[in-house]
Order: sequence, then structure tokens, then C-alpha cells
Amino acid sequence: MKLYLVRHGEAVSEKEDPQRPLSGEGKKEVTKVAQFLKRAGVKVKEFYHSPLKRAQETAEIIRNTIYPNGQLVAKDYLSPNEETDKMVYELSQSKDDMMIVSHLPFLPKLIARLVVNDENRNVIGLETSSVLAMYRDAQGHWQIVWLVSPTLIVD
Repeated sequence: MKLYLVRHGEAVSEKEDPQRPLSGEGKKEVTKVAQFLKRAGVKVKEFYHSPLKRAQETAEIIRNTIYPNGQLVAKDYLSPNEETDKMVYELSQSKDDMMIVSHLPFLPKLIARLVVNDENRNVIGLETSSVLAMYRDAQGHWQIVWLVSPTLIVD
């Protein structure tokens, strides 16, 4: 199983808009990453995202670019400060490739739990609009395959 973990794009400030949608720069960077994912042949049918506006918009941009018929699925337990238990359980039950669009500190905690079984370990940093690809082998072990951010993609 392949898993793609995406940190949402840059959002406007809470003062500017309490719902914190993506900023213009955020939309631009997410689009850039989505186009990279399409060129790289990333294919997923389900796009899980937190219910927060910036994560939903990020998931929509990526879905519309790489698989327009894909299903957007909002999950409350993908919000920034949620526990990882529900997502870890759901991943253990799934065989299909999946994309998760979420936030800090949730994503680094999930990655650490999957890779070293300790969500309190600091194993990776994620800037906005970055994507981490992981793979679960036949024995159920997760491995980090690659990480890309908008600053690494040449226009």
C-alpha cells in the first residue's frame, strides 16, 4: 500500500478570514505540487482530509489534478491536535493507496508512529504544501520513500 501524506498549503491569517482558506500563494504551491504528483504517476482514489478549509481546498486541488473522479472524505480525526489512533487503525484495515491532507502537529506524529512506533519522536519536518510518500510492505512495516516540497520543484 502506498500512502501520501500532504501538509495543507499556506493559509490566510485568522484575522483576515477566521475559516483560514488557502492564500493565493498557497493555491499556487499546491497546484505546483499537484502537477508534480500527476507527472510522477501518483494515483489514488480516496483523498482523506481534515474538515478545516485549508486542508479541504488542498485536497480538492490535488484530486482535481491527479484523479478528478476521486472521492474526497472529510475526517474529524485528521484535525491538527487529534490523536493518531483512529487513522492508524483505518490504515491497518486498508489495502488501497490513499492520500491524507492534514496539519501540524498531526502529520509528524502519524509519520513517527508508523515508522518508529512512537509518535513523540521527531522524525521529519514538513513545510506547507509538501508531500511525503510512504510504503507498507507485506509484513506491515512502513517506510518513507520520498518527500517533495514546492521549493524543490523546478518550474
